[in-house]
Amino acid sequence: MGSSAAALASAYIPEDRRRALAQGVELPRTAAGAVLFADISGFTPLTAALAQQLGPRRGAERLTQLLNQVYTELIAAVNRGDGSVIGFSGDAITCWFEDAVESAGALRAAATAAAMQRAMADFAAVDVTATVRAELVLRVAIAAGPVLRCVVGDPASQCIDVIAGATVARVADLNELAARSEIIVDEPTAALLPQTWRQRGDSVRGTVLDGATLEQANRQAAPAPPAAELSAALVRPWLLPTLYARLEIEPDRYLAELRPAAALFVNFTGIDYDHDLAAAERLDAFVRWVQTILDQYEGALIQLTTGDKGSYLYAAFGAPVTHDDDVLRAVAAGLALLQPPPALGMADLRVGIAHGVMRVGPYGSATRRTYGVIGDATNLAARLMMRAAPGQVVLSAAAAEQAAARYRLDDLGEQRLKGKTEPQRLYAVAGVRIEPIDSVTGLYRAALVGRSREVARIAAEIDRTCRGGGRLVQIEGEPGAGKSHLAAHAARLAADAGLRVIFSACQSTTANTAYYAAGQWLRGLLGLAGETGDAAAPIERAAAALRSLEPQWLPRLPLLANLLGLPIPDNELTAAFDARLRQEALTSLVVAATTASAQRTPLLLLFEDVHWMDEASQALLLALARVVNTAPLLLVAVQRPPAPETAGFLAALESTPGALQLRLSDLDQAAAAELAARRLDGAVDNLTADFIHAQAQGNPFFVEELTENLYESGALTRGAAGWTLAPALFAALRSARCVEQRGGEWRLAADAALAALQLGAPPSLHGLILARLDRLPESARLTLKVASVIGRVFEGEVLAAAHPARLAAAALAAQVELFQQREFARLDQGAPQPVYIFKHNITQEVVYGTLLEQQQQELHLAVAHALERLRPNAVERLAHHYQQSDVSQPTVRGQALHYLELAALRARNDFANETALRYFRAALALAERSAWRVEEARLLHILGERAAEAALLARLEAQPDAPQPATAFLRADYCEAINDYAASRAALQQALTLAAAAGDRQGEVRALAQLGQLALRQGDLAQAQHWYSAALTSLGDADLLTGAAGDVAYGLGVVNRQQTDFTAAAAHFERALRCYAAAGRRADEAKTYTALGTVAFFRKDNATALGLFRQALTIRRDIGDRQGEGSSLLNIAQALNAAGDFSQAQQLLRTALAIQQAIGNRWWENRVWNELGVLALLVGDWPAARANLEQALALSSAIGDESADLITLLNLALVARGEGRHAEAAAQLQQCLALAERLEDVEAAANCQTELGVLYAGLGEWPRAAHFAAAGLATYAALAMPTYAVTNRSTLALAALRGGQLAAALAQAAQVAEVVRAGGGDGVDYPARDCWVCALVWEAAGRTDDAAAMLALGRAIVAQRAARISDPAMRSQFMRGAPFHELVDALPED
Repeated sequence: MGSSAAALASAYIPEDRRRALAQGVELPRTAAGAVLFADISGFTPLTAALAQQLGPRRGAERLTQLLNQVYTELIAAVNRGDGSVIGFSGDAITCWFEDAVESAGALRAAATAAAMQRAMADFAAVDVTATVRAELVLRVAIAAGPVLRCVVGDPASQCIDVIAGATVARVADLNELAARSEIIVDEPTAALLPQTWRQRGDSVRGTVLDGATLEQANRQAAPAPPAAELSAALVRPWLLPTLYARLEIEPDRYLAELRPAAALFVNFTGIDYDHDLAAAERLDAFVRWVQTILDQYEGALIQLTTGDKGSYLYAAFGAPVTHDDDVLRAVAAGLALLQPPPALGMADLRVGIAHGVMRVGPYGSATRRTYGVIGDATNLAARLMMRAAPGQVVLSAAAAEQAAARYRLDDLGEQRLKGKTEPQRLYAVAGVRIEPIDSVTGLYRAALVGRSREVARIAAEIDRTCRGGGRLVQIEGEPGAGKSHLAAHAARLAADAGLRVIFSACQSTTANTAYYAAGQWLRGLLGLAGETGDAAAPIERAAAALRSLEPQWLPRLPLLANLLGLPIPDNELTAAFDARLRQEALTSLVVAATTASAQRTPLLLLFEDVHWMDEASQALLLALARVVNTAPLLLVAVQRPPAPETAGFLAALESTPGALQLRLSDLDQAAAAELAARRLDGAVDNLTADFIHAQAQGNPFFVEELTENLYESGALTRGAAGWTLAPALFAALRSARCVEQRGGEWRLAADAALAALQLGAPPSLHGLILARLDRLPESARLTLKVASVIGRVFEGEVLAAAHPARLAAAALAAQVELFQQREFARLDQGAPQPVYIFKHNITQEVVYGTLLEQQQQELHLAVAHALERLRPNAVERLAHHYQQSDVSQPTVRGQALHYLELAALRARNDFANETALRYFRAALALAERSAWRVEEARLLHILGERAAEAALLARLEAQPDAPQPATAFLRADYCEAINDYAASRAALQQALTLAAAAGDRQGEVRALAQLGQLALRQGDLAQAQHWYSAALTSLGDADLLTGAAGDVAYGLGVVNRQQTDFTAAAAHFERALRCYAAAGRRADEAKTYTALGTVAFFRKDNATALGLFRQALTIRRDIGDRQGEGSSLLNIAQALNAAGDFSQAQQLLRTALAIQQAIGNRWWENRVWNELGVLALLVGDWPAARANLEQALALSSAIGDESADLITLLNLALVARGEGRHAEAAAQLQQCLALAERLEDVEAAANCQTELGVLYAGLGEWPRAAHFAAAGLATYAALAMPTYAVTNRSTLALAALRGGQLAAALAQAAQVAEVVRAGGGDGVDYPARDCWVCALVWEAAGRTDDAAAMLALGRAIVAQRAARISDPAMRSQFMRGAPFHELVDALPED
C-alpha cells in the first residue's frame, strides 16, 4: 500500500520539486524564470447560484467538479510547457517556468498562457444544471525575474513549497490590470514582443500579447519531461499526516467529503523576500510556529501565499479531522496567532473566520493537485481577513453564532463584501467570556436512566397484559431522547414476565417499502426471523405455524408472501382477490394471527421509529391497535414528535382505544451521572458529573457521546474511586477558576466560565458524531460510510459485497466489532447471517452526509449490485439504491426504472396507494411513459386528490401518444367523483366509441356497465337498465359466465330492486351468482348473496333473508374479508330486528361495530350505530336510542353522506315522538321529507309520510294525519310495496272512524287485519297499533267478538316477540316501553 500511496501523494508536490527529490538534489534558493498567475473568473457568482439551487452541500460539490475539469486542462498546458504548478488558491494557480535566461522561461510561460486560453473556450458557457450556466473566463499574468524558492514547515506536520519575492508580487498586481480573457506580461517578457503598453501610476506597466506573438511563443515551447517516481519516505512529509494515512488505506476518490468546517485566514507582514538573506529561515520559523498553534487546536494548514505587501495563511478546522467545537478552536487559534513571539518579527496580523459546509479533499488534476477545503465560507473568510484591522479577529454571522457562548463579540454591522450580493453582518472578537452563560440550555431529551415513572407505568402494563389485557403504548421523544433505551428495557421486563417479545425496526430508507415493518413483525410471529437460503423450508415453517394457530387460515397463506419475503404462489382462492379484498383479507389474517398467538402466550410487539413506518404497515398496525384490548397483547411504538408528514398516522395511533402516551423529558444531574457511569462501567466522581451535566445540558445522547468523547480523547482517568477528570483537564479548569472546594472535594463552580476553555464540548450533535468518526482507524471510516449507504440496518454480507476495498472477511469482522465497541452500531440479528443496526439513526445520517454525491452514487450502485445477488426480491430496496445511483448512465437508469415499476406495482397490489404513487412519480421523473401516467391518474383518483388528478388528465389528453380509451375512462371516473355526471357520461361514450372502433369487446362492456352505474347513481332506473342491457347484449357467448357478465347481471339486479321488481332482481342476482362462482370471484359471490338476501328482506321473507345473509357471512369469513364480515353481521342483525329477536341482533351489531372500528371504515360504522339506535327504539329505550343515533349522525356528517344523514335524522325524529316531544318530532320529520325529496329517495319519502301520519293521529289532528297517510299509501303502491302500507291504512281507518266515516274505516281495517293475521305480525312496523285500530273500528260497527279477537292477537304478538328476547332486562324494557304496546293491554312483565 505504501508505494501506491506514494504515487498518489506525488501529485501534491510541484513538478520541479519532484524531479529534485528524485535526483537527490536541492533546488536553488534563488532562481530565474517567469511566474504565471492564472485566475479563473466566474466561480464566485456560480458558487452563489449553485448554493441557492442545490443547497450548500451539493452546490459545493458541483462547483468542485467543474473546477477540477478546468484545472485538468490548465495543468496539462503547464506540463506541456515544462512548468510547475507551485500553489493553488481556490480558483487560481501560481506556476513557475524556470530558465537561466529569464526571457526563455517567459516565452514558455506565454506559450502556456496561450494554450490555457484556448482550453478555456470550452468553458465559456457550460450548463452545470438545467437552470445554472457557468460562464468562466481566464485572466493570465506573467512576470519574469528572480524569485525565492524554499521549503518551509515542520516535516512532521507538512512541508510547503514557497515561491516569493518582487516578481511574485508583480504578477499579482499585473493580474489586477488584466481584462477578461487576456494575457498580460511584464516588461522583461514584452522586450521580445510587440510593444502595446498599459500603465497604472508609476509602478505597474504591462503589455497585451497578440495572436501572432502567442503563435511564435507556442512554437518555442519545450515538451514536458516524464514524471518522477518518489519513495514513500520522500513524499510523506509533503502531506498532512492524516491525509497520507488515509491514502494508504482507502481509494483516493474517497478522500473527498462534505462536512462542516471553519476557515481561518491570517494576513501577516514583516519579511523582505528579496533583500533579507534570512527570509527563508524566518518564514520557515513563522510557519513552524503557526503549525504548532494549529496542532494545539487540531487545525490544519491548507495554504500559504506570499507577497511583498502582505502574505497570508489559510487554515481549516473540521477538515481533515472534525471536532464538535471547530469554530471555537478556530477562534482560539486566531487569537493565539495574533501574538507571535517577538523574535519572529511579524507585524500587522489580522484574522478572518467563517463557518459552513465545505467540500474537503483533493482538487486539481491527476498530475498535480492539492488538498483543499472549498466552499462559500472559504471566500468569505478571506474577505473578512482583509476587513479586519491589525490585531483583530473578524467572524462571519454563522461563526459568531457558535462562538458567542464563549467569546465576547462586537457587532461591526452589515458590510458589503466583494462577491456577495447581500450585505454581511460581521463581528469582532472582543475577548473571552468570563461570566456564566445561564441562557444556554439543553434540548428536552432523555434516556432510560432517570425513568422510574415511565418504567413503573410500563411494568404495570406488562402485568396487565399477563392478566389478559392489552394496550398500545407510545414512547415519544426527540432524536436522542432515549426512546430506544426505554423500549429495550420494556422488552427485558416483558421477557422476564414471560411475554414473548417481537421487534420491528422502521427506517427512513424503507418508508416506501410496503410491509417492511410488518414483515419483521410477522416473521417473528411465525418463527421465521433469520431464515435465509432455500425458500422451501421457511414456507413450510410458515404454513405449520399458521396451521397451528388456526387450520382454516392455511388457504390464505399466499397473502403473506410479500410480508414474509417468500415466493408463495397464489392458490385458487387468493388468485381471485382484487386489490381491496386482498388487503382486507391480509389485514384480517395478520390481526387474527397476532391476537391468536397472544392468546396462547402474552405478546409484546415493539416497533422502533414508527414515524418512518411504511404506509402498508401503518394500516396493519392501526388495525391491530384498534383491537389490542381484546387479547393479552402489548404494543410499544417508539416515535419522534409528529412532523407534518407523520402527524396523521401518529394521531390515528393516539386515538385508538386506551392508547397510552409516554413523552420523555430531559435528565437531571443525578441521572446524567448515572448514565455516564453506565457508559464507563464505573462510577464518576462529583466533579466529573458536574462537568458532564454542565456540558450536556441534560440531553441524554449528548451525555452518552460526551462521555465517550472524554474517554476516547484521554480526558478521563480511572482510579480506585472511579472515573475522574484527567490531570490536564483538571488543571485547565482550575486555572480558569472553574472549580472550587465544597465539602472537602472539588466541584464545578456555580459560575464556572467553561466557555473560556477549549474543552471539546459538543456545540452540535453533527460535529460530535464526526469527531468520533474521525477517531476511528482510517480503514474503518470507509467501512462505516459504506454501511451508512446501505441504511440504518445493514447486513454483514451486503456490506462485504459492496465495499470498494473488498476487505478480507476477518478484517471486516474486526471493523464491525470495533463499531459495536465504540457504540456506533449493535448486532441486530446473529446467525445465520449477521445484521447490524446503527445505534442511533442520526449517526447513520451524519456519516452518510459526509460523502460527496458522486461517492454516494458509486456506493449505492455497489449496494444495488450486491442486493441483486443476495436479495433479488427486495425490489423496494433495489429501487431506492438504483435511484440514488448515477441515473445519467443508461444502464443504471434502466435498472432504476425497472425496480421502481416493480415496487410501484407491488405497493399498488398491497393497496398502499400513496406509496405506489411515490414510486410511479419517481420513475416518471426519470422517463416519461404513458402507462405510468395512467397509473398515476388512477392512484390520484383513489386517493381523492382531485386538483392533481384534473391537471394530470389535462396533460394526458394533450399527449398524442397517450392511450385514448384509458384516458377516457379516467376522465369519466374523475367527472363522476366531482358529480359532473354529464361530462362523465360523455367520457364514457367516448370510451365506448373507441372500444368499438378497436374491436375491444371488454372495453365496450366496461363502458356500458359504467354508464349503467352512472345512470343508477342519478336515479334514472330506465336509463340504467338500458345501458346494462346493452352491456349484456355485447357479451359474447364465451363471456356468459365471466366476471364481466356477473358485473352486468348484478347491475341489472340493482336496477330491478330499486324498481321494486323483486322477481326480476332475484333472477339477475342468481345469474350474477353463477357467473361469479364460475370465475372464482368469491368476494362477489358474497356480495350477491347479500343482494339476494336484501330482496327477500324487502319481501318480508325474513327466514330466507337470514339464510342468504349467513351464506354471505360464511364466505367472507373464509376469505378474510373483514369489512364484508362486518356488513354481513349488520344484515343479519337487521333481519333479526325485523323478526323481533332483539337480543341476538344486539350481540351481532356489537361485533359488527368492533370490526368496522378496527378496520377504520366509518361508512359501515355509521350503519351499525344507526341499527343499534333502531334496536333501542324498537324496545322503547329512548336514551340509548338517542345516544346511538347521535353517534351515527356524527359519522355520517363527517363523511358527508346525506343519505345516511336522512336515515338517522328520521330515526331521531321517532325517538323525539316516543319521548313526547311532538312538535320537535313533527319539525324533524318535515325536514326529513324535504331532504328525501331533494335526494329523490322515494322510499324514504314514503317512510316520512307514514310516520307523520302516525304522529298527527296521536295528536288527534285527523286531517293532517289522513293527508300524510294517503300520500304514504300512494307512494308505497307506486313502489309495489303493499306490506309497507299497512301502517298508513291503520292511520286512514282511525281518521275515517273519528270523522264519522265508518264504511271507509271498515274497508281499511279489513285490509290491515288480513296482512297482520297472515304474517302473525311479522313484516309490519306497529302490529299492536294495527290490532288496536281494527278492534276500535269493529267495536264501533258492533262486531264485539271480532274486536276482542283482534286485541287478543295483538297481545299474543307482543308476547311472542317478548319471548324471543333472551336478555331479561331488554325483554322487560320491550314489554314496558316499546311503541303502542299499551294499546293492547300488554301482558305483565316477567
